[in-house]
Amino acid sequence: RATDAGVPATRARTEAEVVHDPQLQANGTFQAGKHLLFGAYRVPKFPGAFSSTPLAPVATAPFVGEQTMKILAEAGYSTEEAFKMVDEGVATSTSSLLIKKEGSKSKKAKVFNILDKLQAAGAPDLWGAESPQERSQLGSGDAGAEALKTGGPLVGIQVLEFSRGGISAAFAGAILSDMGADVTKVEFAGESCMVREGGPAPAEGMSAMHMCVNRN
Repeated sequence: RATDAGVPATRARTEAEVVHDPQLQANGTFQAGKHLLFGAYRVPKFPGAFSSTPLAPVATAPFVGEQTMKILAEAGYSTEEAFKMVDEGVATSTSSLLIKKEGSKSKKAKVFNILDKLQAAGAPDLWGAESPQERSQLGSGDAGAEALKTGGPLVGIQVLEFSRGGISAAFAGAILSDMGADVTKVEFAGESCMVREGGPAPAEGMSAMHMCVNRN
């Protein structure tokens, strides 16, 4: 009716129609990601291409506190100091949250406790992506020029993202991460992140929206 009246209009497409649109697929609008626990998924990528410095591989969005130990280790804290900070409530880890919610005998809590210990000791990301420290070091040294060809144009750049749940800031962080920057999102203890809770989720705090825009 709107068209008949001279008003430009079109039908809004469903998510499935958008994802499977032949034109968008041909343009490479979406890129594939894979989470060890949840399997394959697709996310919108940065709307641009660089012939000499292609985008970095898609990183996976973390659980609340999943990367805390890794970041503390990179900051120079020992394993003992990092765990003390979590015990005292200065920082939060996924295992500590699970223990509070499900008890110390929780299988998930035990798995993430092992992950915490490995990360505190400087182990690489178990989900498959390179660690932020590895990514931030790619742009320097003799291998810097070669790294730019595979890791994105912003390899070697470190970014701290302090937004309190806004989608725009989170997606900006994702774009910078796609372009190779080492992006660390700082979440505030005791606050619920709107992006983490928005829409369907395979696990608590891991909504589709979070996995799409907080992949840094």
